Amino acid sequence: MLKSLLQLLLETFHKSHRSMPRLTGLQISTATIPTVSSTDLITITTGVAPCDGWVRTQLEDNQAKDITLFIQNNMGADSVVCYSKDWGWPSCSMPIAKGDSYTVKVKYGTPPTVASILHIDFYPNFGAS
Repeated sequence: MLKSLLQLLLETFHKSHRSMPRLTGLQISTATIPTVSSTDLITITTGVAPCDGWVRTQLEDNQAKDITLFIQNNMGADSVVCYSKDWGWPSCSMPIAKGDSYTVKVKYGTPPTVASILHIDFYPNFGAS
């Protein structure tokens, strides 16, 4: 009885840690955003999660100011981060289930005069396949 109780506790503990992201990511893509003159919301790219995990984006931009970066999943939920030129490149992440789609959008307060680069990384959860 003690052995089965211990086994149950260990299995429960192991299953509970499957929602934790791994420390190493799988690079999904890098997209170049051409110079824009608009302050409208722009869709940069879309994708599908290969397994349960987290999708993370980072916009490499040295000139634009007041950037808002969005990740939106197929259910309409947003992960958003606002950014000011004074403190670095904007980055945001969102948990996502295997097979769910996501869309990355950006809105510039002051559009850049040079192209920007968007990095998209996917971090699978432990035990995800």
